[in-house]
Amino acid sequence: PQPLRKLAALAQSLIEPGHINSLAQTLLRNTCPGVPDLYQGTELWDYSLVDPDNRRPVDYERRRLLLSSRTITQPGLKHWRNGAVKQSLIYAAMQLRAQYPAIFSGPYQPLYAQGPHAAHVVAFLRGMGRRTVLVAVPRLCTCRIAGYARDEAETAKQFWRGTTLRLPSLPGLVWKDRLSQRELALSTTGEIALDTLFQDWPVALCANAD
Repeated sequence: PQPLRKLAALAQSLIEPGHINSLAQTLLRNTCPGVPDLYQGTELWDYSLVDPDNRRPVDYERRRLLLSSRTITQPGLKHWRNGAVKQSLIYAAMQLRAQYPAIFSGPYQPLYAQGPHAAHVVAFLRGMGRRTVLVAVPRLCTCRIAGYARDEAETAKQFWRGTTLRLPSLPGLVWKDRLSQRELALSTTGEIALDTLFQDWPVALCANAD
């Protein structure tokens, strides 16, 4: 029937934006003040409803195999489709929390972007000084940056051009993106362009603790 076909087309169009929203929520859940809430079995994409629909055996072997593969620095289409991109993000966040627990029990400082799409990013710092973690995620724009989930990051990141974040600038301080493994250079005014910050991933988890 025509209504069902229209509904199916609409649902299909929401999958990629939904995946990006899922990454944003996952990163916030694992880095905001408080204890991370991880529901077993949802390390990958999960399309089930609430209890009791989500109470089913977890395929741990599949998750082990995905996690044992090389680090995903530039997510490809297969990583988006099988959910490995989400699991890799959780792993990076948990490794960082385990490595520097004091950072995540320390201060929380919101950051404010500047530029044409400043309203479409949520960003904050955990910790202080040379022991700091930067978190940045998109908001209210996932349909416009859905290209990340289609293995079209180069096209999707054009959305961020002209928008920047101001970060603490200390002599010798180097920021490293824990997802892409890139080192990030700040401008002379201590700013970083969001099309650089979101070069490979639609979310960012950076640290200067090293």
